[in-house]
Amino acid sequence: AVVLFVAGHSDTPITLTVRGPVSFGRAPTPQSRHHVDLTRFDAADQGVSRLHMLLHNRDGGFYLEDADSVNGTFLNGYPVRPREPVQVSNADEIRLGQLRMYIYFITDKERSGGQPGLS
Repeated sequence: AVVLFVAGHSDTPITLTVRGPVSFGRAPTPQSRHHVDLTRFDAADQGVSRLHMLLHNRDGGFYLEDADSVNGTFLNGYPVRPREPVQVSNADEIRLGQLRMYIYFITDKERSGGQPGLS
């Protein structure tokens, strides 16, 4: 599971359990079963594409993938090449166009009674 905090909107974090690909953008597409609509975060004004990014969980790691967005996806300020998954670390900054988010992981150990909080 992950928690994403959108810069300037820390009162409304996005909490996700990522089993399959999760898409991010301004509007869901018929092909996307799991989509996070970022419209409420002024996504259009921030340059977020309708389908901007995908988040994957593979072998216990999280990977982001730019979905051929118009204004680019950035990980800690560095551009991500379209359609090439890049591993994300805890507390990384993800930027979709100009919309900044910070990702934090919730581990299985914490959910099974270990130390509470984010890893």
